[in-house]
Amino acid sequence: MRKNIISLFVLAICLLSTVGSIAKQKQMKLRVLYLGGQVDWTHGEFGSEDHYKTQEDYQKAQIERMNAFGDLLRTYFTTVKTMPASEWKPELSNGYDVTIFDGTPPVLKETAKEYVFNGKASTMKIKHYLPEDFACPSITIASIGNKIGQPYGCKNDWLCLCLDANAHGMNLQHPIFKGPFKTHLTLKKQPTPADAMHYGYFQDWNVPDSVMMWEVNTKGYMTTKGFNIGMVSRPWGYMDSPDCEAISSGVCAKTIDAVALGRHANFFTWGFVGSPLYMTNEAKVVFANVVAYMSKYRGTPLVRKYIDRIATREYIKEVKYCCTRKYVEERAISDKAFYEELLKIGKEARAKKAKGEQLTNQEKMYVDYTENDIPKPKNYAETMQENHPELYAQFGDDEAKYLAYYDENAPYFYGGQGSYNLFIDTDAKTWQIPNNDKRLIEKAISCLETNTEVERANRILERYTLCDFKTPAEWRK
Repeated sequence: MRKNIISLFVLAICLLSTVGSIAKQKQMKLRVLYLGGQVDWTHGEFGSEDHYKTQEDYQKAQIERMNAFGDLLRTYFTTVKTMPASEWKPELSNGYDVTIFDGTPPVLKETAKEYVFNGKASTMKIKHYLPEDFACPSITIASIGNKIGQPYGCKNDWLCLCLDANAHGMNLQHPIFKGPFKTHLTLKKQPTPADAMHYGYFQDWNVPDSVMMWEVNTKGYMTTKGFNIGMVSRPWGYMDSPDCEAISSGVCAKTIDAVALGRHANFFTWGFVGSPLYMTNEAKVVFANVVAYMSKYRGTPLVRKYIDRIATREYIKEVKYCCTRKYVEERAISDKAFYEELLKIGKEARAKKAKGEQLTNQEKMYVDYTENDIPKPKNYAETMQENHPELYAQFGDDEAKYLAYYDENAPYFYGGQGSYNLFIDTDAKTWQIPNNDKRLIEKAISCLETNTEVERANRILERYTLCDFKTPAEWRK
């Protein structure tokens, strides 16, 4: 009996020793800086309701979230510092292997930017939060990625503030799902989000009716009123440079391949907004793996994208689709449902107002909304005339001619300046060489060498390169 007790005691000591060694192995020697400021619930930003009754409650929530991230990071890494993003200075990140931006840092400078929208030129002030040479490995949470990254030229932009709680389309072979900390992903087959089906015309393949889902957050704004909202980035143009990885999409109101998890050079976007208080245990491990993964990307060259709404070839698919009768019919149905919802909100808001009850921000916006505010539906011809006046003058209501126009000119469209503007490169079209074909550059240089079509050649070289060589020999070299 005594021998058995001793054996059990020795076994217990061994087990405790093993557990202790495993705990030590989990902690990686890494210095992590976390910058807080966001909260898990809405607080009046972007037209949302304010979940917090007082400013003190809101500040308390910021601290709770900061502490939750600190606890998670200290589980896996040896050195962790948490602080408000508002107190951050760029040089602080030099002393850490990874910086996590979960709040808005101080503005470093403001610049004026001219842009064109719907044919009208305007000027807006751009706030810059990062120095131009900021090369520290960084992770941005939800919309912070766009806020600090877009002025910097990062592709982790704001396609849509509409990301919910689940991921899909994961690249399960990516290192963040492999280690250094052991992961396990529970995947469940779920219906494809309705909006992803709607935007199916963007895909060169049929969007499936169901996808494998992975739960990242235990709550999401679609099922829990007042929970904060995550962000997805534009997938088109995301992978056209070697410094990018699109790792996962997620349930959102955009395309099936909108980027929820992705890396652009030294910036990683974690589009899901929930803190460790609302992360699944599986997501917590993956997040730790993201931190470890990003630590090797200090100083990675970044191909900058300053115009986040530049039109790429993918945008042609949307413009072409919007020239179909199917689109006009679908739009009429969705508009009807939208206006009916606004009428309902307005009616309920007026009833509450009559009773002296407090109205939400949304109810205040539509308290006076009635059927008189609903615009008259437009038929196909009216829609084309409004959206494509120049083409309408040529094609009228002939759907086939609109579609043929975009098909014929697809190899020669480029984005240029402005928001979602498409231009036809008449120079490339004259030569019948697509503007994403390197033969176009070869042709331009040959023209300079033979002194033929020099003006056209110079326009093409200026349009598609970042170079400004003076002689044909320099271009050839």
